[in-house]
Amino acid sequence: MASKEIDRWLKSEIEKVPEKLIKFRDNKLESKMVYYTGNWQIDVMANLTQRQSEKLFGKMQKITDAGGLAFFQKRMKDIKIGANDYDDAEVITGFQYIVMRTGRS
Repeated sequence: MASKEIDRWLKSEIEKVPEKLIKFRDNKLESKMVYYTGNWQIDVMANLTQRQSEKLFGKMQKITDAGGLAFFQKRMKDIKIGANDYDDAEVITGFQYIVMRTGRS
């Protein structure tokens, strides 16, 4: 079985998301927040094991089930890398993942 090449910094950022959302929910200082920038599903699948991702999604589900928050995503401008006279550019698509208060808690 081939092992995955894991980006340890990105894995750390992904694992911080539930805590960031809980702090946002509890502090009530801001009305909205960007809690992740990238491609959530691809980044989680590439950098967490299946068990780790299931645990993460369980935490996220508890946060969404508690209510009071609405989740959105905004597509960012595509980034093209590696283009030259011989090869097409690789296109990287990313999103801003945004949470807002809904007024009900």
